[in-house]
Amino acid sequence: MQAAPAVAVEVKPDRVSRFALAGLAGASLAVTVVWAVQRGDGLGGAVLALVATSLMALLPGFLRTAVRQLRWDGQAWHLSAPDGQARPTAVGQLAVALDFGNWMLLRFQPDPLSTPAARQWLPLSRVAVGPSWHALRCAAHAPRPMPAPAPPAGPAF
Repeated sequence: MQAAPAVAVEVKPDRVSRFALAGLAGASLAVTVVWAVQRGDGLGGAVLALVATSLMALLPGFLRTAVRQLRWDGQAWHLSAPDGQARPTAVGQLAVALDFGNWMLLRFQPDPLSTPAARQWLPLSRVAVGPSWHALRCAAHAPRPMPAPAPPAGPAF
């Protein structure tokens, strides 16, 4: 089976992803409000305050507009740090979490030996990626190449 060709795309926030994330955040807060009101005691109010505080803590990341570079070189995925950060490019594996044809949610898992970084979730749309969309989808869904076998160990004395 042939490996997917190399591809590089810019990962930048788009309106569809922001709208979807805002809808999920709003729905989670609304459900918590309804639950807290129906509960009617101090615990409901405490949980409501916790959920609202958590959503406010996530807001700066939601509003971030940093552009990143996602690249497949035929062996591994590379994800650059957001603009303005002096971190090295992370090397790791990419998995498709959701694929709706024109929108995908990808999970980038850095290799802990090469880059000490956390898992990244990358929402991408056909509109934001542009003409490289098909190549990106092919590379994301392609089977990964097998690692080179280790040389046989010599006789132990």
